[in-house]
Order: sequence, then C-alpha cells, then structure tokens
Amino acid sequence: MRFWLLDVASETEGGKPFIWLWCKGEDLSTWVVKQRYMPSFYLIGRVEAAAQRLKSSGVRFERCSRRVRGKFVQALKVYVDAEDLEKAASRLLRELSGVEAYEEDLRPSTKYLLESGLRPCGWMEVGGEVVQRLDKVSFMKPRSIKRLEHAPPPNLTAVAIDPVFFAEHGSPTPERDPVRLISLYFSDGLRVQLEGDEREIFEKLIEIVEERDPDVVVGFGSNRIQWNYLCERA
Repeated sequence: MRFWLLDVASETEGGKPFIWLWCKGEDLSTWVVKQRYMPSFYLIGRVEAAAQRLKSSGVRFERCSRRVRGKFVQALKVYVDAEDLEKAASRLLRELSGVEAYEEDLRPSTKYLLESGLRPCGWMEVGGEVVQRLDKVSFMKPRSIKRLEHAPPPNLTAVAIDPVFFAEHGSPTPERDPVRLISLYFSDGLRVQLEGDEREIFEKLIEIVEERDPDVVVGFGSNRIQWNYLCERA
C-alpha cells in the first residue's frame, strides 16, 4: 500500500519503545504504521575495553566506523531497549571508562528517520497486515517499508487555529486567565470564530474539529505555547 507520511512519533507499551508512523492513504484514509524500535547510540574512545564489558553484561552492540570531528574513528553502536535513551546511556557510561557517547540525546523518532531514510511529507510503500481499527484510524504491522520517489501530495485538509488569552494584569497564565476567543480558518475557506463562555468555546471547538476532521492543524507558536495553554485550561 502507498502511504503519505505525515508525522513520526515514539510511544511506549509495557516499557518498550515503538515507532508510530502517522500516514494518509491514497484515498485519504488515516493509518498508523506501528513497529518495535530499539534506540541506539555510539561509543568512541577505548572501544575494545568497552566491548568486552558490554559483552559480559549482555548488552547488544555492533562495531562500526563513525565520522567524529572531521575524521573516521572506530565506534560501537549500542542498542538499548529502554524508553529514555539518554538516561540508559548515562547508566552504562558509569560502568565504562575512556569512552564518549554520541547521539544519545537524539529523540527516537529523529534517529529512526535518519536510519530508515524516510522523510515526512513523502510517499512510501508498506507491506504488512492490518492489526487494529480504532475509530477512523487503521493500524498496520509492517513487513517492509520502502521510500518512494517524490510525487505530488494527497489533497490534505488543514485548519489554522488562533486562540486569544486575556489577562487583566500582566501576561496571561493558564492557572488564572481563561480563553476568550478561538478563530479557525479551514483550507476550504470556512472561517469560524468561537467566543463567549470558555466551556462553550471548548465544546464547540471539539464539535467542529470532530465534524470536519482536518488532516493538519497549524498555528503560530501552537506547539510551544498555544496547545499547552489550551490543554491546561480544558
């Protein structure tokens, strides 16, 4: 099946990391390609001594070569089946000496993209089986994933959201100041302005977003400020 990759997220189930690829099908159906993923990082320095220690501890690793500070060096690629890679790497480093860690601070989703060669907002071909359908989302367990060449995107729908927070004194804070207004602008030209009682604003927002079900939600500073504010007020 051909999917358009919208976003990549890292989730955990039973303490084990998974990668969720949020996609749109050619018919604009919504899919999650869900797969187990073991994060990794690199060690350089006294890798022979580190390899012996890792082997005796049962930690999976591979020998490889990495470019560090402009030159190639021998390295160990260490796999850690843990939710928090940075914390797990820190624990391992306390047991080793003479080595440095690299890429332990990368998010699993970012590392997955680097390793797989997949690109958000691009097509891919996935072979696998459907394991679950929940509401309007189908979940697939993949057998194979292949990035496809550049092609026009599907006709996605979008909405821009612009909430207004009002404070009588100082800057607005979610602990004190309510949402006064939310403006919505859909990609088909529909404009909606929600105002009045805060509870009614939230109820109407949920109703109209569920009804129109946009593929993409955009906004100025939405990830950094707006969504957190709305979640706390809700």
